[in-house]
Amino acid sequence: MRERGVRESSIVKCEEVLEETISRVRVGNKVGENFWTERGVRQGCLLSQCLFTLLLADLDEELGREV
Repeated sequence: MRERGVRESSIVKCEEVLEETISRVRVGNKVGENFWTERGVRQGCLLSQCLFTLLLADLDEELGREV
């Protein structure tokens, strides 16, 4: 994100949103116990989609350079 010119304050906010989150797994009508997640993005989170898009754009540029 820094290489793409994203402001440091935005990067810090992303890190704050993603660090030390509590998750649960639901299967059907049953919900599991809470557990801490130390890395990764949450499924369905809008931030997850944005970060994935940045990753794909970077990958596309890298592959384009090699072709």
